[in-house]
Amino acid sequence: MTRNRGRLVAVGVVLAALVPWGAPASAASVGPQVGECYLLDQDVLTERGWWPDVSAVPCTERHNFEVTEVGPLPQDANAFDFARGQCGAPELWSALGVNLPLSGIVRSPLRVVPWSFAVRQAPGTYVCGGVALSYQGVDDPIAIPLTTSIKDLSRRERSALRHCSDASNGRGALRPSVTVRCASRPSWLVTSWVIWKAFYDEYPGRVELRKRAKDLCGTDRVASLPSRADWDAGLPMTSCYRLRA
Repeated sequence: MTRNRGRLVAVGVVLAALVPWGAPASAASVGPQVGECYLLDQDVLTERGWWPDVSAVPCTERHNFEVTEVGPLPQDANAFDFARGQCGAPELWSALGVNLPLSGIVRSPLRVVPWSFAVRQAPGTYVCGGVALSYQGVDDPIAIPLTTSIKDLSRRERSALRHCSDASNGRGALRPSVTVRCASRPSWLVTSWVIWKAFYDEYPGRVELRKRAKDLCGTDRVASLPSRADWDAGLPMTSCYRLRA
């Protein structure tokens, strides 16, 4: 997604920006492979820097990072910026079979976001993967451990990763900084996302977006609207919220 909130965003590690081609160590010497799963410490995910020296675990055991892409790092690149640039949400969702848009609409979206690391080995590589998140507050997104590959989630497991909010009103629901278990039957449920660049090449303005959102979300929905900055960031979306009875 284009909106990374809170502490689980890339730390600006400008020092060591260029990839040092030092001698690799143990698990890092091989590096992660597509399809592998890992249980990473929360602080490692928070920093989103160098890949840690850890071993893969079976995807049927507890894990919070699933590898979807691995590729080479240019020697003259900022390792972390380059890795983030390669790990986009649409590519991740396609690889994992979730949040797939149909005519620009994603039905029943899940809280699965792209994550990236640079791997310190010779030659250097980047790694992209999927993380399921729970937003406990503006500054506290938490990676949720899973016990199956994201592409193999059951209907019940997918339902647990829906976007739900217990905000007292629609304006509060539009702040996706707090999510609650949908099984607790909270007030608001995100029924769909609108991927705006399927409808407009250029930013059409809030008036046009608001009008089109009512058509696409439904008149009984509350809809968030992307700003011009959101649009320029790359993947502008609208969340369509339904008040649960």
